[in-house]
Amino acid sequence: MRLPEGFSLRGPTESDLEGVHALLTAFDVHHFGSREIDAGYLLEEWRRARFDLARDAWVVIDPAASIVGYAEVYDEEPHRTFEAFGRVHPSHQGRGLGTALVDRMERRALEHLPAGSGGEEVVVRNAVVSVDRAAHALLEARGYDPARHFWHMEVSLDDGHFEPTPPPRGILVRGFRPGLDEAAIHSVLEEAFAGHWGSVPISFSDWNRDFRSAASFDPGLWFAALDGDRVVGALLGRYLGAKPWIDALGVLPAWRGRGIGASLLRTAFAEFRRRRAATVTLNVDAQNETGATVLYERVGMRPTRRWDIYEKRLQRLLPGDPGYP
Repeated sequence: MRLPEGFSLRGPTESDLEGVHALLTAFDVHHFGSREIDAGYLLEEWRRARFDLARDAWVVIDPAASIVGYAEVYDEEPHRTFEAFGRVHPSHQGRGLGTALVDRMERRALEHLPAGSGGEEVVVRNAVVSVDRAAHALLEARGYDPARHFWHMEVSLDDGHFEPTPPPRGILVRGFRPGLDEAAIHSVLEEAFAGHWGSVPISFSDWNRDFRSAASFDPGLWFAALDGDRVVGALLGRYLGAKPWIDALGVLPAWRGRGIGASLLRTAFAEFRRRRAATVTLNVDAQNETGATVLYERVGMRPTRRWDIYEKRLQRLLPGDPGYP
């Protein structure tokens, strides 16, 4: 897909952070009335393990040298499954920028197939906000199928008292101990999310690097639930800029249904409230098999935004294959 005259597409550098953030802010304000992504969070995403900013992301530049489009792909399951998203400035929609960005996402995903292979495939999962109907239409026209819905759920800390509730009998909920708890918390989260849709194992070294080295890492917002000496549940919180956020909540399967998750959430809410936060937000699979959405509703959280995940399987065609250009 050719871009309109005067527009260009290239890989970004970290010096483009302000321009990309301005684009994403314009998109969010247009659709939701407020900003969603913080510049610091975006920079952390660019620096995560296995992400090559120059090759895994793209910006579209308009004739005035402004960034008006952005897209990225991330090999969530190396060389097999790719998370992707793209945004076009509201004032430039309908000009083919989104199509050009989808082309680049798919081409980059196919580059991960071994050279000379045929018949193998990669999966691209593209996330769009529910209110962006143009993006839905584009992906459907490109052969993507709806796969899943995710919600941002939020609780207002002004609506009630969020003091920590007593944990279930025999369970201790306490703060994170840097240098001592990392391996146990990683193990709990890996087991808790195993088998969930879209969940991919992450090595301890990558996990520790992505979370512990992030500028937003805040050990005072991590909590563990213990049965005796064993960590059986964990919650990871932080601030995305000024936005209070819960990254992960997991309880081992054998300990579910006892109120451990609710106790961890209320403990985190109380700490956020102590820091004068007005709300706390998290992201959840709306079809989560463990009933997580019911738990979140029970502690006062409500959906505020919906993300729709579209999926497409891509194969590299070799000479002689049907459809080879």
